[in-house]
Amino acid sequence: MVDDLTALLVILYAYFVGAVPVAYWTARWLRGVDIRNFGSGNLGGSNVAASIGKRYAIPVIFVDMLVKGAATMLIARALGLEHGYQGIVGFAAVVGHGWSIYIRFIGGRGVATATGVLLVLVPREVMICGSIFLSGVILSRNSAAWVGVAMTLVPLTALLFGEPLKVVLSCVALVSLL
Repeated sequence: MVDDLTALLVILYAYFVGAVPVAYWTARWLRGVDIRNFGSGNLGGSNVAASIGKRYAIPVIFVDMLVKGAATMLIARALGLEHGYQGIVGFAAVVGHGWSIYIRFIGGRGVATATGVLLVLVPREVMICGSIFLSGVILSRNSAAWVGVAMTLVPLTALLFGEPLKVVLSCVALVSLL
């Protein structure tokens, strides 16, 4: 069993890593623009795509998903944090992304970061809901609506597959945050 101090340190780590404004820095360094003043004003991959180009959005999305989301969860898991703490770690990473301490508590929506968290927490469910997302986008060309549908289905599929209650509640909390 991991002590509460270790859990607290991992939660704080997740927030501070999640808060790193990768989209902001990418736009600032590559194009000299503040993407808070363009497009949606959000600090995420979709606004990078809209503001400075799609080719720059892909690395931003992968960093948000894999470093901010998945890696923090893998650290929590490797340190032996139980499911409830893992959910809080994931929640902290997404909160960090959405309300970055580094740039006056402004951030992105957290979809990529939450996806990374959920990939570690409930990989089977994310693959199923990701397939629904991709199918919907291919059929309708409306990615925003299908992100909402897919994310909403994650906790439901977690419940359907009999995930522990703390995992299901963590999914609900993450999706609610988005």
